[in-house]
Amino acid sequence: VSVCRGMGGMAVPTGVGAPPMLDGIGAASWILGVWTGTGKATWPHRGGEEFQYAEEATFVPVVGRPAITYSQRTWRVGDHATMHNENGFLRLGSMAGGPGRAQMVVSQVTGLHYLCEGEVGEFGLEVQSVQICQSSNAEGPPVNMIKRRFFPRGDGTLCYTVDYSTGTDVELVRCLEATLLPLANMSVMLDPSSGVPMA
Repeated sequence: VSVCRGMGGMAVPTGVGAPPMLDGIGAASWILGVWTGTGKATWPHRGGEEFQYAEEATFVPVVGRPAITYSQRTWRVGDHATMHNENGFLRLGSMAGGPGRAQMVVSQVTGLHYLCEGEVGEFGLEVQSVQICQSSNAEGPPVNMIKRRFFPRGDGTLCYTVDYSTGTDVELVRCLEATLLPLANMSVMLDPSSGVPMA
């Protein structure tokens, strides 16, 4: 049985005998759990405006499928006023086209929805948009392309970046980047008696 270091360095089985809910997740098990931290946002369409935000991100395995549910909420540093919410799924392996493949499906409260495709492994997860849909009254400028990357670091933190191209721009620009710390241990999330809901 092989293991992958997940939340806080906890060994998560990824081979024979792994819990059914982890089947097919393999090298992506490092992302599982609840994470919290701070990030920096830069909005080119607002003249390069920058601000700090705090967030909580949750990645929960889907029982019986090589997939992970994803949710994120962010708030202003200081007064804790809600800023942004999004939800979605990571589809992995056979659900995403084969070994090492990944898809990320995201729906934002702003009215932006998109599907990204790419690769996943112990190095991290990197995907780029293949379909984007915005409601007629979506907040913000039209979005042309999105690139997202999540990657674990040796100190036990989870980092991510989000690049966008908007309006008439054709080049991707770094809009979000954050470093997150583990908030909930996977051993708690996988324990049915813990009361933590699983997808």
